[in-house]
Amino acid sequence: MERVQFQQEQMLPELKDLVRKGLFTKEETKQILRQRTTYEIALVRRIPNKNDFLRYASYEMSLETLRRKRAARLNVRGAPSISDYALQRRQLHIFERAVSKFKSDLGLWLDYLRTAQRLGARALFGRIVARATQLYPRAPALYVLAAQHELRHLAPGAARALLQRGIRMCGDRVEMWREYVRMEIGFVEAMRRRWGVLGIAPGEGEKMDVDEEEQPNEAAQRAILAGAIVEEVIASAAKALPKLELFAELARAIRAYPCPAALRESLLDKLYAELALTLPDAPGAVRMHATRALDAFIDPVASTESNEVRTPFSELNGMDSGDVKGKGKEKEVPNLQSEAFVDALRAANEELASKAKGNAGVARAYAAFVEEWCGREIEDNLKLYLVASLGALARIKKNHPPPPASLLAAHLRLSTSLLDTANPPLPAGKLRSAARKYAVARPHSPDVQLARLNAEKAAGASDDDLKEAWKDARRGVGAGVKMGSAGEEESEEGEWEEMRRKVWIWGLEEIGEDSTILETLLRESLTDPLLRPTHDALLIRYALLAHRQSQSTTKTTLDRLARLFLPTSSTWASIFEVLADQDTADADTLYTTLSAAHAQWKAASGGTDAAIRWAAWLLEHGKGAEALVVVRAAGKEAERRWAGMLAEREERTEDDVGEEERVVELEEIEVA
Repeated sequence: MERVQFQQEQMLPELKDLVRKGLFTKEETKQILRQRTTYEIALVRRIPNKNDFLRYASYEMSLETLRRKRAARLNVRGAPSISDYALQRRQLHIFERAVSKFKSDLGLWLDYLRTAQRLGARALFGRIVARATQLYPRAPALYVLAAQHELRHLAPGAARALLQRGIRMCGDRVEMWREYVRMEIGFVEAMRRRWGVLGIAPGEGEKMDVDEEEQPNEAAQRAILAGAIVEEVIASAAKALPKLELFAELARAIRAYPCPAALRESLLDKLYAELALTLPDAPGAVRMHATRALDAFIDPVASTESNEVRTPFSELNGMDSGDVKGKGKEKEVPNLQSEAFVDALRAANEELASKAKGNAGVARAYAAFVEEWCGREIEDNLKLYLVASLGALARIKKNHPPPPASLLAAHLRLSTSLLDTANPPLPAGKLRSAARKYAVARPHSPDVQLARLNAEKAAGASDDDLKEAWKDARRGVGAGVKMGSAGEEESEEGEWEEMRRKVWIWGLEEIGEDSTILETLLRESLTDPLLRPTHDALLIRYALLAHRQSQSTTKTTLDRLARLFLPTSSTWASIFEVLADQDTADADTLYTTLSAAHAQWKAASGGTDAAIRWAAWLLEHGKGAEALVVVRAAGKEAERRWAGMLAEREERTEDDVGEEERVVELEEIEVA
C-alpha cells in the first residue's frame, strides 16, 4: 500500500490547482481521488491484469477531455500550471507502467505509441519506438507508425530510413512494401508541388532565381515525376515477395492514393508488367491481369471534390487528399451501363476464356469471375453473354476429358439463377438434362452434385425425382470418395468436406426430415471413416429432431443413438451445447435431457470437460450444490478448473460493476 499512498501524494498538487482554477470543485476532486485510488490498488495486486491499466488510462483520457471542455467554456487564462499537463503526463505514466509489466504485448506498445503521438510527445515517441523495435523487430506496424510520425513532422528522410529498415527485418510482409510504395508516391507528389511553387518544374519557361547548386537536373526531375523511384520499389517488391497478395495490395494502394492520373496509370502499367513476369501462369495472376480495366468500375479512386480518402502519408504533401490536381475526375462514379464498361467486360471475358482452355486452375478462376459479375447489378443481356461464354467451355464432348468440375457447377448455378428471366440461358427441360449430364461427367464432385440438386428443384422436378437424384448424389460423394477424385485439385480439403456435408443434408432441408430418413443416412455414413464429419453433423440433427418431437422421450432416443451410431466425445459435446441452447418452458424436462446427454458424454471419455460443462449449466440454473457434487466426483483436475472458472467469473463481474460505477461518476462530474 506504500506505492498507492505515494501515487496519492503525487496527485495533490494537480488536484489543488484544478480547484484553484475553478475547473473542479472540492467534492469532485475527492471523487477523482477515490476513483484513482481504486485503480492504483488494482495495479499493485500480485497478479497484474492488463485491462486494469487500460481502464485507468481510459479514465484519465476522459478526465482530460472534461478538463479541456470546462477550461474552454470558462475561458480560463493565465500562465501554464501543473494541471495543464499533469493529466497527460499521467496517461503516459500509466502506459509506461503497463509495458513494463507486459513487455510481450504488442498491442499495448502500439496503444502507448498512439497516445504519445496524440499528445505531441515527439521525443518520447522516438524512445518508445526504439524500445519496441528491439523487442519486436519483425512487427510491421511499429515501422509504419514510426514512419507516419516522422512524415507528420516533415521528415521524409527519416521515414524512408525507418521503412527500409522494416523491409530489411520483415521483407516478407505485404504491408511493409505497401506502405513503402505509398510513402514514395507521396514523396513524388511533394516534389512536384515544391518544384511547382519554386518555378523549377521541368518544362516550365521562366525559372525563379535559384542557386545553381540548388537547381536540379531536368532529366532527373522528369524521371522522379514520372515515378522512376516508385517503379524501382515495385520491381524490388516483386522480386522479394512474388505473391499475388502483394500485387493486389499494391494495386489497391496505387489506385487509392491521391496523385495525378498519368502517374497512377504509369505505376499500374509497371505493376502489371511485373505481375506478368513474376507469376505468368498463376490462375489468380491471370485473372488479375485480365480484369485490370474492370477495376476502375469496382474500385474507383475518390472524387476530387471529396476528402474521404486519407492516406497515412498525406502529411508529406501538406495537403488534403481532395486537393490533388487531375487525380481522376473520370472515375467519379462507376457506370456499369456505359460503353467503356461493356468493352472492358468483353475484353476481360475473352482473355480469361481463352486461357482457361486446358488449364483447370484458370478455368476455376474464370468460373469465379463469371459468377462474381453475374451477381452484380448489370444488365441481364450481359449476364446471358457471360453465362453463354461459360457454357461453351462447359460443353461435354465425346472422346475428350470432361471439363473441370468448377466450370460445370458454376454453369449450373448461374443457369438456375437466371431461369425466371425473360430469356433464360437454359429452359427448365434443358437445365434438368444438362444437370444430369454434368453429374454423370463429374460424379464425385460435391460442388457439381449440389448444383445439380438445386437445378432439378428449380426446374420443377417431383419429390420422387428429387429423392432419387439426392440418393445418386450421396452415392457419388459417399463411401470411398476422396477429394482428389472430384477433379478439383485446387480445392481446400475443408471446403470440399463442407460441400460434401451439404450434399448429404440437402434433402433434409429441401424435402423434409424425419427420424426414418435420418437413421438411413446415419447407417450409410457410418460405413466410411471419411464421412465422419458428415456423420457427426447428422447425429446432432437426429438428437435435435428427437428433442423437438418429444422432449419426454429424448433420453431414450439418446440411449439408442449411442448404441447404434457410435458418437464420439466431441459429438456428444456438440449435442449437449445444441440441446442446452433450446428454449423450453419445462425446465425439469430439459434438466433430464441434459443429464442424459452428460452421462453419454462422460461415458464416451468426456471426463473433465463433460463435468465442467454440466456443472456450469447447473450453476446458471440455481443448482450450485449439485454442480459442486458433479465437479468433486470428476476428480482433482475438474476441481482445479472449476475453481479457476469461478474466480474468472467473479473477477469479470467485479470489472463490469467497476466500469459502470466509473462511467456514472464521470457523468455526475460532467453534469456538475
